[in-house]
Amino acid sequence: MLQVVNRDTYAIKRFLFQNKGIVVPFSKLGVHPVLKIEMAKLNKCLKTLVSKKYVEKIGNWQHAWYFVTEDGQKKLKEEVEKPIEGEKKNFTILSIKQTETYQLRTILTFVLYIVFVACCLKI
Repeated sequence: MLQVVNRDTYAIKRFLFQNKGIVVPFSKLGVHPVLKIEMAKLNKCLKTLVSKKYVEKIGNWQHAWYFVTEDGQKKLKEEVEKPIEGEKKNFTILSIKQTETYQLRTILTFVLYIVFVACCLKI
């Protein structure tokens, strides 16, 4: 039996709340590129959210589109704002966007390069 961890469920709900929807391939193999959650767990969680009427599913060939309903948006807002038991209140998944990560990596690379050049000039 496949079990979805509380943290993964929270990440999915938070993503849906922020983006009002998600696109998921029908394949249960692999990992979702944005959420970094196994596809089988993601599909199971989304199936639960469809049954609770948080989202609507529209399927086409290889992908499924899940759109948040109006009632689902209200419920997700209530659930996302609650802290997870045993987690910090300021816990956020996907808090650092890919562009911020890239900028940080570029700055660190530049700083390391300067340190390397400074060490080489002293020798």
